[in-house]
Amino acid sequence: MQEYRYIGPPGTGKTRAITHQLALEAEHWGGENVVALSHTRAAAQEIAGRDHSLPDHNIGTLHAMAYRALGRPEVADEPRRLAEFAEEHPDWSPSAPASDADPWDEPDGQRVSALREYSRLRNLMTPRAHWPHHILAFARDWEAWKSRHGLIDYTDMIEDALRGFPAMPSAPHTIVCDEMQDLSRLQYALLRQWGGAAERVITAGDQDQCIYQFSGADPDIFATHRPVAQKVLSQSWRVPSAVHEAAVAWIEQIPDRVPVSYAPRDYPGYLERTNAAWQRPQALIPSLMEHLGHGHTAMVMAACTYMLRPLVTELRGQAIPFGNPWAPDAPGGCNPLGAPHARPRIIQAMLAFARHAPDPATGLPTGGLWTALDLQAWSSVLKGLFRRGARRRIQALPVDLSPLEVYGVLSESVGFEDLAALRRDEPDWGWFRERLNAQVASQLVTPYAFALVENRGLAALTERPRLYVGTIHSFKGAEADHVFLMPDLSRAGMAAYSGHDRATVVRQFYVGMTRARLGLTLCAPSGHWAVR
Repeated sequence: MQEYRYIGPPGTGKTRAITHQLALEAEHWGGENVVALSHTRAAAQEIAGRDHSLPDHNIGTLHAMAYRALGRPEVADEPRRLAEFAEEHPDWSPSAPASDADPWDEPDGQRVSALREYSRLRNLMTPRAHWPHHILAFARDWEAWKSRHGLIDYTDMIEDALRGFPAMPSAPHTIVCDEMQDLSRLQYALLRQWGGAAERVITAGDQDQCIYQFSGADPDIFATHRPVAQKVLSQSWRVPSAVHEAAVAWIEQIPDRVPVSYAPRDYPGYLERTNAAWQRPQALIPSLMEHLGHGHTAMVMAACTYMLRPLVTELRGQAIPFGNPWAPDAPGGCNPLGAPHARPRIIQAMLAFARHAPDPATGLPTGGLWTALDLQAWSSVLKGLFRRGARRRIQALPVDLSPLEVYGVLSESVGFEDLAALRRDEPDWGWFRERLNAQVASQLVTPYAFALVENRGLAALTERPRLYVGTIHSFKGAEADHVFLMPDLSRAGMAAYSGHDRATVVRQFYVGMTRARLGLTLCAPSGHWAVR
């Protein structure tokens, strides 16, 4: 394989460099002859850029490419299928391997699921003779069940493609692969095989940012597989001097890493400590509000999702907007308002309700507002408002009705007093909230949404928040002006840090430290299970 490699420490513009290189390849060879790969499809889309000539099927993950090559068979790791397996084999109760949280994300140190460990060992290409007995027992049940139902799992995709396809079916001239450090040995074997059939492969990564070893990622790829040529992007445009110094000193405790040239940006920055901890997050609020008040962004991160829950509760209670744009589906309530394409039902209803602004002269809807879709959205969350049969009629309205026609339907569907309330110049949120049905009213996001609107206006429901909350893994590739890092680990995480997996935890916190543009604040530990 003719591999050309970029090494990009944090903030050095690795994605920008490989995006530029991909554009050159596509311009020279044609978009149909270039493939863009990364750890996630979103990341692959990012390196492909907005103005590229690559067809959609040439952008994605290595798993996606293998899956298509295999003819898109049914997948065993989907939630519905996992539930079926658990029902047949209750002793295992597997869960899908997570990609955006600490692999030991349980406060009680619950053992990592058999499916995750089974997948990790296969991705490491560990001979079965070296597998633990309970994983071998799981493998027998899992593989027999897959065979019986004609299913494959995510690791099968790579193994089967490695056995059955000497070359990528699309026969590209160039394969461009970002986040190379996230590849497992098995995945890299497939990349090398497919890359050997292509004219060349361009990769980008950073050994120090390999934080997916729990799923089989192999940082040793950098040392054991030498590229034809390599370029180190040594100048960080993000990390200030104070944070850079601390982060480099931290990562250097890994004895077998391969150091590369890496310089901070020309800004001193700061490194601070605070007595705030995940179990007492109230002390963080003043600092966070000060940074946000200056128009800056702030990021609070922890190794485990459960360590963020007290802070999330505090932020909800104080009606402070927060979220995690890099992981819209992240667990733990870190995105209470949802992504723009998947907002909670109450948010959709409130936004639709607020789009009605009556003409003060006539009391009728102004042009283009309160469409049939708007009325359907907000009326679906209310109770005790509509006459018999009206709700069904509203939900069946054609979407192309004019605002006046929509208003006519509404006026026939509600009583006089309620219609008067609906015709007010400003949305009456008290009236609206009193009429919420029990299901929507009981949802955790509902009081938070109303508090945001009351304290910060309707825009708080749709604006991208400047306070980010999430796990270290979920912020891979992200950045913020001010970063607050919690040092705690779960029981199993502490066992890894104290034992043979120490480097995995060190790299994880190195990634967390280097998200900062202006400064880093290290929080206090809440117990003895913490990095030092």
